[in-house]
Amino acid sequence: MAVTSAVLNAALYGGLINEDVMQQVWDLSNIPLPFTDAISTGRHTNPRVEFNQDVLADPLTNNAVIDGAESSKDNTAVGTRVGNFTQISTKEVKVTEQADVVSSVGGQGKLSYQVARRQIELRRDVEAQMLTHQASVAGTDAAAGISAGIGAQLKTNVSVGATGAVGGFNTSTGLFVAFLTPGIRKLIAAWGAPR
Repeated sequence: MAVTSAVLNAALYGGLINEDVMQQVWDLSNIPLPFTDAISTGRHTNPRVEFNQDVLADPLTNNAVIDGAESSKDNTAVGTRVGNFTQISTKEVKVTEQADVVSSVGGQGKLSYQVARRQIELRRDVEAQMLTHQASVAGTDAAAGISAGIGAQLKTNVSVGATGAVGGFNTSTGLFVAFLTPGIRKLIAAWGAPR
């Protein structure tokens, strides 16, 4: 009987032909993080970080004065102190000692590989969380702290429809609140002449 590749493949326990596996893992989930990359980053040491918001007054067209006249106006304004809570997110990695030392394809069994991949997932989780409308929650012993998404922090230049209400910072609770009502919008389709 001639020894052919079919005969070698038919041998018990996976055949007798050596596997030819590339020792590289191709990342098919390379998702950009435009929001995280565009905003500035910083560090804080407390579960709540606070910052001041200041808004310029609306422009005036009737504020002309006579040369040398004493001004009786006071346009002094201070900003609003707001704050957001930190959100702790986790990914769990469990790798046995044996799995860490064996030769796995592309090193996927290594603890270092698993940790690096989960860190990338955490960055993607943070991007997704920041782009939500979720409200902030103060962390306690019984509840996890939650950071407000950018949607809950926007208060102006927001379209929520005729029946909607925006969120924003609540000075009584010290929390960002989510949109109270998303609002109802009507979709009007404008059809052009056939071409």
